Amino acid sequence: MGYSNIGLVVCFITFAIFPFVSEAQNTPQDYVNAHNEARRQVGVGPMTWDNRLATFAQNYANQRAGDCRMQHSGGPYGENLASAFPQLNAAGAVQQWVNERQWYNYNSNTCQAGRVCGHYTQVVWRNSVRVGCARVRCNNGWYFITCNYDPRAQNTPQDYVNAHNEARRQVGVGPMTWDNRLATFAQNYANQRAGDCRMQHSGGPYGENLASAFPQLNAAGAVQQWVNERQ
Repeated sequence: MGYSNIGLVVCFITFAIFPFVSEAQNTPQDYVNAHNEARRQVGVGPMTWDNRLATFAQNYANQRAGDCRMQHSGGPYGENLASAFPQLNAAGAVQQWVNERQWYNYNSNTCQAGRVCGHYTQVVWRNSVRVGCARVRCNNGWYFITCNYDPRAQNTPQDYVNAHNEARRQVGVGPMTWDNRLATFAQNYANQRAGDCRMQHSGGPYGENLASAFPQLNAAGAVQQWVNERQ
């Protein structure tokens, strides 16, 4: 009888401790460490924790607790989402995003056709130096994690140029260079399409390619849509 009671006590202590172990893997430093390890591997400087971003992330995570839907907040920051059942911690969420690196080509700054790399590039984006994350357990038992970044990953002129020139290199065509006059025309027309995202050409005096996607689209992804037509 005495051994049986001891067994019950041991089991109770084990289960009581488990939630605290789980929460201990989701501290701000856990999120920062996971991001910075990925950044270290590609020679990018570290991120630091930002309470403002963490508050934004927590507010949005609370909104998603009812359905755990992988839907972006549409906020002003860079954003990565992750969900899993029955457990998800900081390292696991970041690993989901970092796993996309297998489809990312550093030399051409492009993603393999049909794959997504935008979550990974946000993790290792050089200029994104602040991060804030939050986790909730949804009503369906799944866990939902969101991380926000500031400044958010951007599409630089060089990103567009690199993606175009990699495609041109493959067929022996000389490189393009960036033109601010063309970029201004493109931005003005993109602003006009912000209300409907309609794939309708501007009718302007220049050659023109259009691309759209949800929930992510970067320079490499847009050019890849067009390059895929070569098949």
